[in-house]
Amino acid sequence: MSEERRPEADLIWGISVPTVGGRRQWPEAIKASAVARIRAGEAVVAIASEIGANDSVIHRWLSQWRKRSAAPGFVEVTTQPLPEVGPDKRGPSGASQCTITLGDVSISIGPEYPIKDLQSLIRAVRGSL
Repeated sequence: MSEERRPEADLIWGISVPTVGGRRQWPEAIKASAVARIRAGEAVVAIASEIGANDSVIHRWLSQWRKRSAAPGFVEVTTQPLPEVGPDKRGPSGASQCTITLGDVSISIGPEYPIKDLQSLIRAVRGSL
């Protein structure tokens, strides 16, 4: 009877990390914990040393996290029609402000901001993220 060979596994931070063909298959839970700890101020080299990974692996996880948490490609902005007042079509002084959130950035825009410039502002913010 031949014995089926099972992949090895290490226990890291209480999570099983299998090794297949000499390479670790890092679970998403480990990646997320490492990224969270680094974002909280721990050094990449310290995390890498603790889990027995190369620094470049941890940097790849950070890069992947940044790409996933980047601003969305499409942001819906809705407005209510305001009566025109003056040449740049500003809203009435009693109008409420608009808040636009792109990723981790929130911008509050008061009613005095020219509507015609709103699209340029959104593009500038998205381009800087």
